[in-house]
Amino acid sequence: FKPDCGSVYGIAFSKSGNIVISDFSNHVIKIYTPTGQLVRQFGGQGSKLGQLSRPKGVAINEEGHLFIVESGNHRISVFTENGQFLRCFGSYGIGAGCFKFSWQLCISPDGLVYISDCNNDCIKVHDQDGRYIRQFGEDIVKSPTGIAVTSD
Repeated sequence: FKPDCGSVYGIAFSKSGNIVISDFSNHVIKIYTPTGQLVRQFGGQGSKLGQLSRPKGVAINEEGHLFIVESGNHRISVFTENGQFLRCFGSYGIGAGCFKFSWQLCISPDGLVYISDCNNDCIKVHDQDGRYIRQFGEDIVKSPTGIAVTSD
């Protein structure tokens, strides 16, 4: 199927089998059935809680919650698959709990959230409630735009 989206930066598959797409250009998350029917969309441009600004990466945890990188708001927002806003974490800047134009994220088998923090040239690690754990890669990676973690 061909989704009706602007620029797509993130795709994930929900626990229910739906396809979750971050529509960067329209500042929304769109959820489609496997056959391509739009189920819902949520977000909308803005910086208020529940609004999105330039969403990129999408990851889904064991509970089915959607973790969304907002490169425009320099934060991670968490929603249910039904579009209910749960929480967000992060702000613009350098250091613990801060992001500068992050791109992607993933959730490791042990439940930690790994975020490619593009303009801070590092990988940030948080727990799923948003607590900063650590960062690494400052001397290794330059403008990371993707991230994946295995059980190894």
